[in-house]
Amino acid sequence: MKNILIYIFILFIGCLIGIYINSHKSTKYKENININKIKNNIQPYINEESIQIDNFNKKNLLDNINNEKDANSINISKNSNNYIKISKLELFKRLLEKLEYQKALKIYENIAHTSRQKYYENILFEYIDINIEQNSYSIEKLLKLFLQIYYENPKALYYQAIIQYKKNLYLKSIKILYKTKDQYIENQNLKNQRNKTLKNYIKNYILILQNNKDTKKIIKLFKYLINQEKKYDNSHNNSNKYKHQLAKIYYDLKYYKKSKILLEDITQDYIYINEVKKTISNIEKTKKLNQKYKTKIKLQKSNNHFYINAIINNNLKIKLLIDTGASLTFINEKLFLNLDKSTLKPILLNTANGVLKSYILILDNFSIQNIGFDSFEVTIGDINGPYDGLLGMNYLKNFDFYIDQEKSILYLNPLNNI
Repeated sequence: MKNILIYIFILFIGCLIGIYINSHKSTKYKENININKIKNNIQPYINEESIQIDNFNKKNLLDNINNEKDANSINISKNSNNYIKISKLELFKRLLEKLEYQKALKIYENIAHTSRQKYYENILFEYIDINIEQNSYSIEKLLKLFLQIYYENPKALYYQAIIQYKKNLYLKSIKILYKTKDQYIENQNLKNQRNKTLKNYIKNYILILQNNKDTKKIIKLFKYLINQEKKYDNSHNNSNKYKHQLAKIYYDLKYYKKSKILLEDITQDYIYINEVKKTISNIEKTKKLNQKYKTKIKLQKSNNHFYINAIINNNLKIKLLIDTGASLTFINEKLFLNLDKSTLKPILLNTANGVLKSYILILDNFSIQNIGFDSFEVTIGDINGPYDGLLGMNYLKNFDFYIDQEKSILYLNPLNNI
């Protein structure tokens, strides 16, 4: 009986030990599964399952980042007793994906100037590039933080310029790209891409300003471009190109002095030499005409014909074709209502279309740009065309006149007998 009791006691103790061992193994196995699951979830892509960093001890995370500068991995506390070891590179990816930019850059700072920096930099700029392609401008915060640490980084500046351009901040974008020219760029592909992007941004911005007819901003832009290209373009090709474009703008605005100064600065450039000489000649010619003639009248041009506006009988506005071969000014008779032609003297006119029967009419007054005559003699008759008549020499003979056909301007100097 005593032996039986001893046997039962030993069996009971054995069961308790077995239960304890199995329970311990199960707990340990379960914990290993959880840790492995967490490790397997560390992936480099945004849309895949990520580690729940928020559940970790954040103070412990930052302490480990600061203390393990030379380590390739970091111990992160899940609770007071358990730790998981995560690759610094993988943690860097996850922090970027969770928009924890300051923590991610803290890791980057700790590996800077080491052999591992290029791997982190590739991940960083690949992440930025993807977000820019998706028009996710929240990435601008990361770039600003990065540039606070590495303010001369040309690749970060390049991406910053792209974001500014996408936000329609065109000039700001162009200025950032020029800023990268102050930095040494070892990567030739990046340098070529920067130059290509800068060229396209400038071209597009000029077109936008031209479409908006924003002359002030166009002039301001060209002045900026000229100054920038003087700094970076030893051949002066781009600088001369922008000088030529700005000179044309000044010329069209009749700022002849400013235009001439720019043109004279590029007279040795074979690309523009012929056009420059012609424009300077026109400026000198215009200068002499303005000095010689007191009055200049802007003409309307259609094909090879010039038209001018006139006023008859104090209030009737008419449009006349300038015809220096006509001795008398001719006006469409339809403009004169209730006119009794039986009281007028008939006359036959030789025209390009044959002989035309017309009548002589004395107008109360006739004027062009406040220069006119009372009791002015004209002929009237039936005429078809996009005008009301012809301006003849009986008006022009009273002036020393010159027609600038290129600029469509009539220059007048009254003769002494007026």
